[in-house]
Amino acid sequence: MRARIGMIMAATLLLAGCAELEALERQQAERQRAEDQATCAGYGFQFGTDNFARCMMRLDQDRERQAYIERRDAEEQRRREEWKAENAYRRNGQCDDARYNTSNGGRAAPGADEYDCKVLGLGDGRK
Repeated sequence: MRARIGMIMAATLLLAGCAELEALERQQAERQRAEDQATCAGYGFQFGTDNFARCMMRLDQDRERQAYIERRDAEEQRRREEWKAENAYRRNGQCDDARYNTSNGGRAAPGADEYDCKVLGLGDGRK
């Protein structure tokens, strides 16, 4: 019985949280619309005209485009950071490959730093 009451309370809280989030999103959308209307009116467009509607649409499209660019840039930055973490020892001017005798103990995974060790000749011989 107590478990049932707990489940009902948890479900109620979850639904209340969703309703609150929806209310906040609705308020934000209304606030954004009011700001856009003020902007278009400030440009001299009359409410209810085609030009006013085009102005509102342009502001919305610009906002969507900016959000897309920000998402794309964040994803690109995430990928760049991931690559840097995976390739930290590559082409850093030191032979970090564990297959070579190195002064720094060969911290990189075997084969991960072939360029510095073999091509630049920084490795002091294979182990």
